[in-house]
Amino acid sequence: MVNNSDYFTIEYKDDIIIKPYVQIKGYKPHGLDPTLIEIDFDESYPVPNKPFRTDFLKGAGYYFSEKIADVIKELNIQEIRFIKTEWVGKQNSIEGKYFYFDVSNKIAAMDKNKSIYEYSTGLYLIYKFVMDIKKLNEIALEKRLVFRLRESKATKIMFHKSVVEKIMSANPVGLQFVSVEDDK
Repeated sequence: MVNNSDYFTIEYKDDIIIKPYVQIKGYKPHGLDPTLIEIDFDESYPVPNKPFRTDFLKGAGYYFSEKIADVIKELNIQEIRFIKTEWVGKQNSIEGKYFYFDVSNKIAAMDKNKSIYEYSTGLYLIYKFVMDIKKLNEIALEKRLVFRLRESKATKIMFHKSVVEKIMSANPVGLQFVSVEDDK
């Protein structure tokens, strides 16, 4: 039986003072199915003077270090893939590989009777999120281990607690998971 404490979202760890955001600068090859994404820090957010090494970066999507990407790949989760990235611009000296976390699995999992939100022209502005437990219970666990919340922004990805436990066992730097119960 699913409950709200079974799912988590991901954020920068609280002790990271400067929480940089990554922006996409280009794709290779150009088109709908890139094999490489060119990235740089988004200058409209604070950017660290000295690049630091974390296992998670955020922007128009999530980016994981090779260490965390390898952990997730071992789980053989349906409808996810990792796309290689390459740093361009001022930050092209950053060491280590990052991978864009592409999640095509979308599930409408918001309990619209218990959540507080506004809806306009196909977009939801969610103030209080409550998961639709009944709907999730109808979906096999392997099809909902990681999914993109259909009602939310592109970066609202849900992680089942079993995936969270596996990622956390690798001692990641710079990321934390927040229970859906606490994510307001």
